[in-house]
Amino acid sequence: MNNISNIAKSLKTIIKSLFTSSDRTKFKDAKAKILKDTADIDFSGVTHDWVKNKQLYDELKKKCHPDKFDAELNSEATRIFKLIVKNKYNYKELLRVKEEAIKILGIKIE
Repeated sequence: MNNISNIAKSLKTIIKSLFTSSDRTKFKDAKAKILKDTADIDFSGVTHDWVKNKQLYDELKKKCHPDKFDAELNSEATRIFKLIVKNKYNYKELLRVKEEAIKILGIKIE
């Protein structure tokens, strides 16, 4: 959380510099501070994970929609579908829900 605070402070500094001064040195200093503060954060997998998350979410919501199940499984499908929607941005939890859906609803997902 400390890194996020540092990044927020750095961004605030840059924005303030952009709107309160035409001094390019302040902007360059603020930019250097952000690069230093974020050097230890690995952003390489963020885009890849986001894409995987969206694909899993889309597949789960299609395969687990309660309308696809008979009365016997409808309540379980509804419960699982709510978990899918609730965890739309949580890849780890979507993986757990996927396993539950496979077991309970008998769906097939690769």
